Amino acid sequence: AGNTLGVVVGNYSRELEKLRKYPRVYFAEQEHAAGIIEGIQYYNFLDQITIPNEKLTASEDD
Repeated sequence: AGNTLGVVVGNYSRELEKLRKYPRVYFAEQEHAAGIIEGIQYYNFLDQITIPNEKLTASEDD
């Protein structure tokens, strides 16, 4: 729906390099599952989700 966040792990296929231009795609340094955990920390999923360049206020969220 246009608001998806993504993580590309450190051992990614080079074809995914073209995704670097998208602010909602994070390129982790760690490989495999450690890269996913790095992405979870980057987007702060365990506290409050941080969306690059698109922070909503409570009134806009409805």
